[in-house]
Amino acid sequence: MYRLYTKLILTIICCFHFVIAKNLILHNRYNPQIRELLDIKFSGNTMIITGNLNGTDFYDISDSLNPIHLSNLEIPFGNQNRALPNFIAAVSDSTLYLSSRQRGIAIANISNPSNPQYIGMVTQPNNSNYSYDGITVKDSILYASAHEHGVILYDITIPHSPSFIGQINSENAWGTDFIDSLLIIMNGEFGFKILDISDITNPTILSNIMTDGAVKDMKIDGYHLNIAMGSNGIARYDISDPYNPQLLASYNTSGLANRITLIDNKIAVSEWEDVKVFEYNSNQFELVGYKNTGYRTMAINAKGNVIYSAEWRHLQVLEYGLINGPDLDISSHDISFPEISIGEKDTIELIMTSNGSEPIEFEYDYFSHPDFTTPTILNTLQPGDSIIVSIVYTKSGNNASGTYNIPSNDSDESLITCDILGNYDGVNIGMEAPDFTLPIAINGTGDFNLEQHWATNGEIIVITFFSPG
Repeated sequence: MYRLYTKLILTIICCFHFVIAKNLILHNRYNPQIRELLDIKFSGNTMIITGNLNGTDFYDISDSLNPIHLSNLEIPFGNQNRALPNFIAAVSDSTLYLSSRQRGIAIANISNPSNPQYIGMVTQPNNSNYSYDGITVKDSILYASAHEHGVILYDITIPHSPSFIGQINSENAWGTDFIDSLLIIMNGEFGFKILDISDITNPTILSNIMTDGAVKDMKIDGYHLNIAMGSNGIARYDISDPYNPQLLASYNTSGLANRITLIDNKIAVSEWEDVKVFEYNSNQFELVGYKNTGYRTMAINAKGNVIYSAEWRHLQVLEYGLINGPDLDISSHDISFPEISIGEKDTIELIMTSNGSEPIEFEYDYFSHPDFTTPTILNTLQPGDSIIVSIVYTKSGNNASGTYNIPSNDSDESLITCDILGNYDGVNIGMEAPDFTLPIAINGTGDFNLEQHWATNGEIIVITFFSPG
């Protein structure tokens, strides 16, 4: 028997006992035109947010807490009825470069961010088809990270007409950063490497450092390198001696640390479903702020103490600082129950935490679907305390999809909702999967047969489908 399984990850929130409550206050939530938001960059008072779908958005952030949408740039994508996917952005004066993985790098003029103009695509060296992710600009050179093809260098002395000038080898280059004449390459599962590029025609490798997890993002603070390592959390290295970087501290964040940014000598980390803020002192990280965004945070950036959370479908504006009032967070905004039979029950726990400086006073919590109930009674939650709410699903003959609604005196989120999925007509968690055979399209040849890998080899099969909207 083969079964489809999913892994429900509920982030367990520690009970915070701040002397003075510091947390992330939600100021605004936007539903932009673009979808699958993937990067945030600044150009003066303009914020640039890239999307895998529907192009790139531009915002005026002169008032950092209240971004004003200026424009959207959709770059034609062949004969398809969609915009060119935009992943990572780099800005050089009034020129914007946008990586689009195997589709290349686009160029736009953003001298007027209210009316950005697409110029064209970067000419690939020798008709190559590299897959570009991270791109950065330094001293009239565009550094384009192309995974196993290393870092591709383009001369952008003429910004609208980059020309290929060289290539730096790397095992799996995802991005780059700089200190003086040093280049740091984010090298995925191979950690990071440091090179001397004082002579760009002859870069010299100074060190290769393996990290506990694959490097997803990095930010430099003086001679300290802060890195996000996915499921392995975050780490901080002293790279003042580039030949011998020293690990200063690490912290397993329990989520998926995929992007980081610096705010007021602190480190903000996006972890898919939440944003955490850490302070580094005495060779250790201290968690000093938290907000479960609930909407798949893919990228963050900060202006002062204001953090912009770019999510799968939303942009949220958060502020780190003192909270003079009640503030509530929940461990998940999305719960899915495995398949059960009619009349059977299942329970999943949801954790609520009071992160403010005043008690949370709950009003009448309720479910939008009768198949979901809870025996947990909510009254008052003191600052720093948590409560476990048992969500009970009793299967009826009806499709079960709804929300758990939690009204309270939280000053920035007076109503928090958690989407709950029970069983429905279709594919449910735990259902028996039929055997199948499909041709292997990449990384191998021949056919893939489920029974061969599951029943014969005892392998766990994870199949992921992404379908553009």
